[in-house]
Amino acid sequence: MQAAGGKPAVTWNTAPAAGTTSSSLGAVTAGTTYHFDLSSAIYGNGKYTFHVMNPNADGADYTSRNGVIGSRPQSVLTVAP
Repeated sequence: MQAAGGKPAVTWNTAPAAGTTSSSLGAVTAGTTYHFDLSSAIYGNGKYTFHVMNPNADGADYTSRNGVIGSRPQSVLTVAP
């Protein structure tokens, strides 16, 4: 999401606290794409913020849109009737 001037509308400091868990994974493998069904968290038109976290010290690292180009997260939206 972008605010006026191209700045992110939600930042680490302004993000709401994490709420209900919509989806979770077990062990992950580097360089692998994972899919999440977030339909239970989407109730209609609007802006949504998702919190991705790793409660384990297993070496899985995540980056933001400001990370290295090949490591940036991607959101792909699939709309079904």
